[in-house]
Amino acid sequence: MAPPSFAELQATFRDFWPTVTLRSIDVERTVVVVHSISFDVPDQLVPVFPAYEERFLCMVLSLLRAPRSRVVYVTSQPIHPRVVDYYFGLVPELDTLEARARFVPVSLVDGRNEPLSRKLLARPGAIRRIKELIGTPEFAMILPFCMSDDEVALAEALEIPIYGSDPALRWLGSKTGSRRVFADEDVPHPIGLDVTGSGDLPEALAELRARSSEARSAVLKLDRGVSGLGNALLDLERATRDLHSAIELGQTYFGCHFPADAEYAERIAAESLKVGRRLAREGVIGRAAVDFAAVRDGNGWRPYALEINLRCGGTTHPLFALTTLTDGVYDPLAAEYRTRYGDIKHYAATDHLDSPAYRSLTPDDLLDVVTERGLGWDSEREAGVVLHMVSAIAVAGRIGLTAIGDTLDEARRHYYAVKAAVDDAAARSA
Repeated sequence: MAPPSFAELQATFRDFWPTVTLRSIDVERTVVVVHSISFDVPDQLVPVFPAYEERFLCMVLSLLRAPRSRVVYVTSQPIHPRVVDYYFGLVPELDTLEARARFVPVSLVDGRNEPLSRKLLARPGAIRRIKELIGTPEFAMILPFCMSDDEVALAEALEIPIYGSDPALRWLGSKTGSRRVFADEDVPHPIGLDVTGSGDLPEALAELRARSSEARSAVLKLDRGVSGLGNALLDLERATRDLHSAIELGQTYFGCHFPADAEYAERIAAESLKVGRRLAREGVIGRAAVDFAAVRDGNGWRPYALEINLRCGGTTHPLFALTTLTDGVYDPLAAEYRTRYGDIKHYAATDHLDSPAYRSLTPDDLLDVVTERGLGWDSEREAGVVLHMVSAIAVAGRIGLTAIGDTLDEARRHYYAVKAAVDDAAARSA
C-alpha cells in the first residue's frame, strides 16, 4: 500500500480539529515540534539558530496540562539539560517523572547553516526513531515554524499531518498577495505599489506622492521578508533629491505586549476575522498573523492592515507560554485574556533583550540570577517571567522573555526587573 500523500495527510485534520489546541483535553496525542527556519536569513543570525529552535519549549508546559499528550522535540543541537529542568520547574506540582517521560528531545547534533527540517530529512535513522516515538496515538501532528517543500516532505516521511499550509498557498503570505486579499475583503490598508527593482522606484514614489500628498515617508519591503528583515524606511522628501541616501535600513521586530489597546483591539479583531475567513476559504491550515498599524486621528483610532504571515512569528511563543501556563482564552471583542479561573492577564515580551556585555554570561548564570532574585514564574499568582532563547546569551548576548501580570504595568515591571538583574550580573562578571 502506497504511503499517504501530503493532501491525504492534511485531510485528516477535519476529523481531529477539536484536538488541535494547547488547552487541557482528554485525548491521546503526539506533537512533533520542528521549529525550522526554512527560508534565507542573514549570516549574523546563524549563531542564534539553536536558540530560535528552542522557542517552542513552552510546549512542555502544554503537556503538563494535558495528561495524555506527548511532545517529541527536534533540534539541531542538544538542549542544555538545565533549560529543560527550568521549563518543568515552572509548574512544580506537575513536575513529575511521568510528565517528563512524555517529553522526548531529539537532537541531530548538526550546527550547520541549513534548515532543521532539511537536516532531519537527510537522516533516515532519525526519521525512523521519531516514527517509533510517535507510536499509534489517537492523533499526531508536526508543529512547524513555517512551511516549505521541506516541511511537506517531512510530513510525508513521518506519515502524519503538519499544522501548516500547502506551500502552493504561500502567495497569500507575500506582501503582494496580502494586499490583494485586503482589497478583495475590504480591509483598510495603506496605499502601496509593487516594484520589481530599484529602477521602478522613482516612478512609484512619484505616484505615491500624487495619490497621498501628505505622505512624508514610506516603507520599502521585500516580498518575502521576515521579522522586519528586508524592510527599509524611505524619506519621501529626500528621495526627490537623492534616492540612495533616503533609504534607511535596519528595521527589525523587537517585541510586543498583549492584549492590544482596548481602544482599537475590537476593530483589529473584526478586520482580522475578514482575513481569516478568506484564508480558510483558500484552504489555509495552521497559524497565521495579520500585522496592523493603528493611527489616531480626530475620530479615534483607525487600523490599517500591513501584511499577512502564514507562519509562526515573534508573537507566537509568548502566547503559547501564557496559554499553557494559565490554561486560558482570549475574548477578542472584550480585548481580554482570562485564565481558567477567570483572572485577567497581560504580558510584555521580546526576543531581543540584548547587550554585548551579556556574552560574559552562560545559560547557568542567567538561570541562577533569575532564581536567586525571585524573578521567575509564580505559579500560585500566575504572574512573573518566562524565559526563552536562553542558549543565545553566551553566543550572541541575547535572550527572550515573556513577562506576565494582572495589568500591563505589572508585566512591564517584571520585564524591567529581569533586565536590571541581568545588566547587573553582566557588569559584575566583566
